[in-house]
Parts: sequence; structure tokens; C-alpha cells
Amino acid sequence: MKIYAINGNDIKRHTVVAAVVGGAAMLFIGISGGNYLVALIGIILIVTLVIRRPVYIDEMGLNQVTDFRIFKSVDLWKFSEMREINWLCTEDDKKINIYFEKKGMPKMYEFAAKDLNEIVEIALKQN
Repeated sequence: MKIYAINGNDIKRHTVVAAVVGGAAMLFIGISGGNYLVALIGIILIVTLVIRRPVYIDEMGLNQVTDFRIFKSVDLWKFSEMREINWLCTEDDKKINIYFEKKGMPKMYEFAAKDLNEIVEIALKQN
């Protein structure tokens, strides 16, 4: 079972399409006009909008996926390697921030509050 983190910066599909078209236009104008700074900004705009970064928890641990739509990279933090898991309630009762620490490096993700007990049970079972 996968418990996904809440992605607070979801971008609508039409916004991504418009930004990719704008980035491609900047790239074309920059290269054809000899202004390579505009071309670089166009490339950066396209690349940042194409990347997706879902995060989820399963029996293995905390999975941080970087999806470039062409290839995918997964950074797995196993529960057995983590030193600490803390949570902090937010002002919104439906969300909770969970902090994970591995080798002194913390990560914080926002999850639905209803999933907290299940996340803690999985972590206790695995570690």
C-alpha cells in the first residue's frame, strides 16, 4: 500500500503546456537572435515544468521519486536507516507535517492527517 504525500504546488496541465510553449519560444528567439541568456532561461523554464516529484511511503520506507517523464529516479529511505520520525500538526486539521531524519539529514513532507496512524504503524513494524 502506498501513502502519497500532499503535493502543495500542483500546476494545472494547461499552465504547463503554456509555459513549455513559452519556453520553446524563448529558446528559439534566443538562439536565432544571438541572445543566449534568453535561450538559457527558456531551457530552464521547460525543464522545471516537465519534472514531477511525487513522494510516498510504503512497506520499504520513504520513496522520493524524480520523474523526468523520459526516465525516473527513486531515492529510497528505508525505515531501518532512519533515526527519527516526528510530526507536527498544521493549522489545517486535515494535514500534518512529518519530518524524517537519516544520517543527520532531515526531510519534511505534508500528509493527510488521517494517514498518520498507518504511517506510524508501518514505521514501527519495519524498525
